Amino acid sequence: MNNDTKYSIKTASRLSGVSPYVIRAWERRYNILSPQRTETNRRVYSDAEVEKLRLLGEAVKNGSTISNIASLSIEELKRLNARQQGKSPESNESRPVSALKSGLFLQASLKAISSYDPSMLESTLEKGAVDMGLDELLNGLIIPLIHKIGEDWYNGELRIAQEHMASSVLAAFLKDLVLRYKVSPYAPVVLVCTPRGQMHELGSLLAGVVAASEGWNVVELGPDLPAEEIVAAAKYSLSKAVCLSIVYPDEEGVPNELQALGKLLKGKAVIVGGRAAHLYKEILYKEGFMLIEDFWTFRKLLSSLIK
Repeated sequence: MNNDTKYSIKTASRLSGVSPYVIRAWERRYNILSPQRTETNRRVYSDAEVEKLRLLGEAVKNGSTISNIASLSIEELKRLNARQQGKSPESNESRPVSALKSGLFLQASLKAISSYDPSMLESTLEKGAVDMGLDELLNGLIIPLIHKIGEDWYNGELRIAQEHMASSVLAAFLKDLVLRYKVSPYAPVVLVCTPRGQMHELGSLLAGVVAASEGWNVVELGPDLPAEEIVAAAKYSLSKAVCLSIVYPDEEGVPNELQALGKLLKGKAVIVGGRAAHLYKEILYKEGFMLIEDFWTFRKLLSSLIK
């Protein structure tokens, strides 16, 4: 392996699949690497260090806890990953430890919400971000937590104040995640928001995190935006794409806003997701918008837009 090659943290992140934020956190907490520094004090990573990051990320996805494997060598990590991948899915040992770990973080988050403890909730989310990769964090913790909050509120098991507190902490956490990705100022711009009448912005903020992890400059416009405001923002920000989140059905309002955007947003890629987005599939396709139903599809779409 050629250790003369040096990579920036951004490149090391893309090659290894571990986000820059998690790389820094692992270095700080577990001293897993000691990257060299350039004259401008920027981290640079060797091939061997990138390989170790990749193997660590793979092991964490397979269920290992970073604190237990941080000191392992590359060869030890390779053997660990080989053993994990060789386990039978039906065996007790191979039951997804990552799912158990996500479940523990989820339960801790729900406990913090029931106790009206925003500091505990924020701390739990931060620990989850360090111990899990981005996909596991979003799919194993954040999205189930958002759904659980919504269900409990709808069923009367969660008070309005608890829902508002949890949503506020989650929104701040997701916005901060976006800022942790150091994206080139020359990278393409994507706007994330919700159309008029859609008050909940967590879905659009999730999309912003994924876009930032893919190297896009993310401009968060917030919830409940009229079509003309979205169009103005798209024009003056020179954005390449607009991402909308639709969570709640609205038989009249949403179709009107989508049709207005279709008339005014020419030459822009418009990506629409969210729990209720599929209800407007016919309108979306008619206006030339793209419907996404999972983050894998979203990542693939973002990648295709900058080729």
